[in-house]
Order: sequence, then C-alpha cells, then structure tokens
Amino acid sequence: MKALQILRPGEMALADIPRPAITEPTQVLIRVHAAGICGSDIHLYHGRNPYAKYPRIPGHEIVGVLAEVGSAVTGFAPGDRVVIEPIHTCGHCYPCRIGRPNVCERLSVYGCHVDGGFAEYMLAYASDIHHIPAQVSDAQAAMIEPFTIGAQAMYRTGAQPGETCLIHGAGPIGCIALVLAKHLGLHCLVSEPSAARRQMASQFGADLCIDPTQEVLSSVVSAFTQGRGMNIILDAAGIPALVRQSIPLLSAAGRFLEFGYGFGSAEVDFDLMNKFELTVMGLRHQTHRFAPIIAAFPDFLPQVDAMQTHHFPLEAYAEAFRTFEDKRSGACKVVFTLD
Repeated sequence: MKALQILRPGEMALADIPRPAITEPTQVLIRVHAAGICGSDIHLYHGRNPYAKYPRIPGHEIVGVLAEVGSAVTGFAPGDRVVIEPIHTCGHCYPCRIGRPNVCERLSVYGCHVDGGFAEYMLAYASDIHHIPAQVSDAQAAMIEPFTIGAQAMYRTGAQPGETCLIHGAGPIGCIALVLAKHLGLHCLVSEPSAARRQMASQFGADLCIDPTQEVLSSVVSAFTQGRGMNIILDAAGIPALVRQSIPLLSAAGRFLEFGYGFGSAEVDFDLMNKFELTVMGLRHQTHRFAPIIAAFPDFLPQVDAMQTHHFPLEAYAEAFRTFEDKRSGACKVVFTLD
C-alpha cells in the first residue's frame, strides 16, 4: 500500500509498504478515504512534536471504511463508514479513573506513537472509532476530530452564553473555536494579522476582528468589554509571548487556555492570577467530545466546507504540506483525499 512516512525530522517520503494486518480481536482495518493535515503533523515533520517516535506514518484526522474487523468486534461491520478518535487509553490509571483519559499515563496517539492515516490502510481499535452520519461526506467528516478539540476548549473554560472571548489566531483551530463559541452564544473578538483569515473569521460570526500589528490590543479589549476584561482568552496561535500579554487582559475570574504545545516556557504574572483568581490551563486532545460533536456536526457543514480550502491526493504530499505552512496560500484546512 501507499503510505506517507516521516523517516526522521525534516525527511518524509511516499513509500510502498505492506498493508497492516489485524493481530488482535478488537482491532479493525480501515481503508482510508480522507485525512486532514493538523499543525501537530507539521510539528512532527519538523521535529517539534515532543511525543513523536520515528519513523512514523502521521495523520490522526481520519475517515474511512472498514475493510476488516476483528473477531471480538461488535457494533461495526465491513463497509461501515467511520471516523477515528485518535487516542487509545488504558482505562485504569488516575486520569482515566477521574474522566480525563486524554492525559492517560499510557496514552497512545495514532499518527504519533503508532502509525496513523496518511496511508491507504491503517489499524485501529474498535473502541476508537465512530459511525458517521449519512449526510456527511468523507472529506467533511475529516473535520470531526478538529471540532472535538474546539469543543474541549469550550468544556475546559466552562464557556457560558453572554461571556466575552478573545481568540488569538484564525487558523483552522482558531476558526473552529470561534464557530463553537458563537454556537454557545459568546461575544468573540479575533486577533489575527492575516487579512484573509480575518475575513474568514468575520464570515464565521466574529463580533470584531483586528490586526494586532496595527491596533493596540489592550485598548481594543477595554472598549470591547467596557473595561471589564475578557472572560475567556484562547491562544490558537501558539506564540509563547501571548501568554504574558493575555493575563492582564482577563476579567476577574477569567480563564486563559493554550492550544499550543512543545513551544517552551512562558511567563505568568502570579500577582494578577491571585488578585483576580484567574485560571491558566492547557489542552491536550479531548474527553468524550466525539458523540456530541458527531450529533451536531450536520449543522456545521457550511462552515466546514468554507474551512476546507484545499484537497490533495496523497501523492501530492509535498505540495500539501507547503500549502498548509504558507501563510500566503489562503489555506485554512488542507485535506488528503484517497478514495
């Protein structure tokens, strides 16, 4: 089968390798039809993913059809269309026991710790797959996993209708967070230097979009919140300096969430944290967000179609990665289509 392998940081190639075979009764073999490129795949390619093991077939935003199922698999059959929940957990460690399996002590991530879906076929466990609504296409369904990350951000911050939310960055995850925040009834300010991405954020309902290189963000926030500060700030840009910049922009009882990882340390003002009882939090994967997102996903299809700006065959992997990384390409979400 064809598979895109990252051999080592900075080197990837399309290889012809044996098709994987089911070796455990709870496994399934998936014929991949669509696979989205995530920023973490780019980090893996550049050697900036702190959890990666090489060589690796990347890809965790995966949709396909079941080719085979293991002898102990129930509820699924060959021919079923599925989306993959890309984390496999132990179910027994402390995080798993308290309902936070996304930080399982034995966490295994498809496309990072084990081979993922930038290939014609991949293995997964039946516990990690979900059926797809009939009205959702394969390419559209490749956005389900990223939407669960946006849903995790809403869950982690306890977002409530009427709250104010600043989103740094209007790339794919920033736009998804915006769509879900507006769906919940938040008032959203987006800070993004790219005019094309600001336009997309406006299309998705942002109450105000600004270019932080041209406007003073603190003044904009003060006007937007009548001097109260932001209830929620999401850093979807992954820039360490934004942590220090954001803390003074929060309201009392405000919450700051960082989407990025592996970018080093950031300074936090503990005087402000204590004075206003602020919350600074990270995010890794998601906890039980697939079922609710899949149920609501048909309502988001217009936004999904707008975000999916580029589709490539797997053979065009180099162009696909370049397009994703090029801020001038106009790309939001880039998807491989294999069917």
